Amino acid sequence: MALSPPASAYEGKETKITRRYASIQWTAREYKNYLYIFAVNAAQKVEKLKAVHDGGPAYRVTAKFGPVKSVSSQVIVINEGRTIDLSGGYFADSFEPLGTHIYKVSLN
Repeated sequence: MALSPPASAYEGKETKITRRYASIQWTAREYKNYLYIFAVNAAQKVEKLKAVHDGGPAYRVTAKFGPVKSVSSQVIVINEGRTIDLSGGYFADSFEPLGTHIYKVSLN
């Protein structure tokens, strides 16, 4: 898979991106002692006749986010009823084709 810098923003702050994914697009915002990360896997398959579908398992992506300084050991995935372990300031999650996730991380 060809890798390219993601379209991302973290409140205009300079970031040191250590991993790059061809299809993950993300942005992050701090609000009331929480960091919210909004991420999408923009991968999709476009056929020659311009028919579009998600592309199936070949377009799934697992992304690693961090470093995040948090007092918590878990990240909440909003509206999905699940949490992800935060270990050493990093967490990873999988994305279906065209899948989106919103993460909530406690900063204090």
